[in-house]
Amino acid sequence: MTLYPHPQQHNVLDKEGKMSPAWQKYFEANKDEVNRGENPADTQEINATVSIKVTSPRTNITIRIISATAGDTNITAVPQVLAGFDGQLITLFGEDDVKTVTLHNGDGLKLSAGITFKDNTSLVAEYNKAKALWIEKTRALT
Repeated sequence: MTLYPHPQQHNVLDKEGKMSPAWQKYFEANKDEVNRGENPADTQEINATVSIKVTSPRTNITIRIISATAGDTNITAVPQVLAGFDGQLITLFGEDDVKTVTLHNGDGLKLSAGITFKDNTSLVAEYNKAKALWIEKTRALT
């Protein structure tokens, strides 16, 4: 990322110490979800037979998921998560202790084990185009 074309490249902060509107607009147009604070995508309500949608063309994205119904939704869709692009990272983030979602190794995922997404459970995976798989990088369980 180069900042030189920006008309106010040396005036990041205004007199009150806040980011100038020109810089705010610049970063909103060029942000990366992990590195520059983009808000996560809307929560996806998951049904067992529908793949989780990758909702952004960004390199690092967060997808919040809950079951469409009370109880656990065991995803049977193939693939479980729709394909991304080579090197894309997703963070799947659970948002409910009652409306949980379970993913298993296989069907488009390479996981160390199955995972059930409850409130604050997360999984980071990277898409490998050659293998057509989301490969687990790390997880946090609640």
